[in-house]
Amino acid sequence: MRSEILTRYAEQRLPRYTSYPTAAQFGSQVGEATTAPGSPSSQTGSPVRFIFTCRSAGQCAGCGCHTTVARRDGPLAGYLHALHQEIALVAASLGRRLAIDHVHFGGGTPTILQPEDLLRLVARLRATFPISAHAEMAIEIDPISARSRRRAFRKRALATSRRKPSGRRSSPPVTGIGLDHYALPGDPMALAQDRGTLRRNFQGYTTDRSDVLLAFGASAIGRLPQGYVQNEVVLGRYEERLRRGELPIAKGYGLTRDDRLRADLIERVMCDFRVDVEQVCRDHQHPASAVVEALPALERLAADGIISIRGTLIEVEPEARPLVRTVASAFDDYLGASGRTHSRAV
Repeated sequence: MRSEILTRYAEQRLPRYTSYPTAAQFGSQVGEATTAPGSPSSQTGSPVRFIFTCRSAGQCAGCGCHTTVARRDGPLAGYLHALHQEIALVAASLGRRLAIDHVHFGGGTPTILQPEDLLRLVARLRATFPISAHAEMAIEIDPISARSRRRAFRKRALATSRRKPSGRRSSPPVTGIGLDHYALPGDPMALAQDRGTLRRNFQGYTTDRSDVLLAFGASAIGRLPQGYVQNEVVLGRYEERLRRGELPIAKGYGLTRDDRLRADLIERVMCDFRVDVEQVCRDHQHPASAVVEALPALERLAADGIISIRGTLIEVEPEARPLVRTVASAFDDYLGASGRTHSRAV
């Protein structure tokens, strides 16, 4: 591939596609009444994943996401109290007990919290929800302050950078996962990629197949079978809503049949670097013509050597994999509609 082609596509501003539609399409018309965890359409028998977004001491070293900088212990104590309140409110709103098999602490550098605070939070979760004894307990951590936070978590993601780990110092070989993850050979994520069952959600790439993700914390985004829901972003409003005994839901989005089709197409591109458009459309009981407007963009990508097209099979060329978001965007029916600026494609 010519360098000028790579440079041209790399300058595009595109979503990371950890959800579809992206958060840019969320609106305030979807609120607590229609997206509360206990609403009838969210009562499924599948396992549930929890995610916590925590305040940080600065910009997240792993993803560069926006954070609220806390210089004193007071705001952190108030935030912890609010999290405990939210846990209680969500538990009360659930119509029945759901099986919990993943708990993930992320959204910045949650290791700013003291180890005893994290352990109390995990203890509250276990006392409130039926978390499996074999549940995956994961945390995104700052390696500088990680030593004393190992007891409660089986899986730890070091928030250092997105570069491939160095092979120096006898580092074990790693397998590239999707766009920007790495795992040891034999890791469940590497196996899922080999089997074509890798998934993508707000934590990036995952093996989790649940259609329910309960999210806690300011700005946290959750997933229910009927769509997405996001908490208040501003910390003061998040805490005030909880003081009033309200779930702190600020906005959300109800999925349409077309959204679900496009979400699957985008997910397979992002996870597998290939997708059989006709097969995915058939799975959703749509004709392949349902996404015919993507064809011009796909043909341009093929002409530039980014993808190959064989019948209805779209495949990203190996040297063009860093541009996978560009390929996925061909199926995005909302791209550019919100006026929101995204990060560069590479």
